[in-house]
Amino acid sequence: MNEGLELRAVFEDLRAQPAPPHSLQPGALIAAGRRAGVRRRVALIAAGGAAILAIAAPVALSVDGSPGPVPLPPGKSPPASTSPSPEPPAPLTTPSESTTPQPSLPIS
Repeated sequence: MNEGLELRAVFEDLRAQPAPPHSLQPGALIAAGRRAGVRRRVALIAAGGAAILAIAAPVALSVDGSPGPVPLPPGKSPPASTSPSPEPPAPLTTPSESTTPQPSLPIS
């Protein structure tokens, strides 16, 4: 029983002492909140810029900058090709026209 009384006395002494001072100051809390808000806004702007860049970069790289084919004025025909005419292909031969005789297999 003696230990219980000792503990009770220690707790009563601790309860009678004043509370330790707070290390948090209102100005410091407000400043920390503002810094956190600035960090969030900067992160949001950076993420938005990255998203825009991720969409705009492929589009910008896929466009080559040429205006495309120039339309012909009405009544004009496209220019004729200046490339030489291709030569006709060589005639195909069938196996019966071949110069080497084909061995025949005996029918069983």
